[in-house]
Amino acid sequence: MGNANEPVTVIITRLVRQGSEAAFEDAVKTFIPKALAFPGHLGVHMLRPPPGERDYGAVLKFRSQSDWDAFRQSPEYLAFLAEIEAYLERPQGVERLCGLESWFTPIGERVTRVPPRWKMA
Repeated sequence: MGNANEPVTVIITRLVRQGSEAAFEDAVKTFIPKALAFPGHLGVHMLRPPPGERDYGAVLKFRSQSDWDAFRQSPEYLAFLAEIEAYLERPQGVERLCGLESWFTPIGERVTRVPPRWKMA
């Protein structure tokens, strides 16, 4: 799935416990500036659920696979995960995409077959 030096897109989905939405959002708002300061982090886009639902999404971009690996093993990220664990109904879902495949995959859908690179031009 791509080489180690190309940008990586990470899609994280989290089902937040009913009544914990505000606390979860506060924790995320506090953590985002720390995440953006991490080397190789290229940005984050947060997706709120539609009214009446509790599935939150985050689309993160990293310069490379090694930057994503370093970020997810960092003490700051691990502390953030520990902080939000109480707000989640189940463990978060994490999907890593490389190259242009992230343009062609709806959020929340699994990538089952990536088209050849020449078809993504």
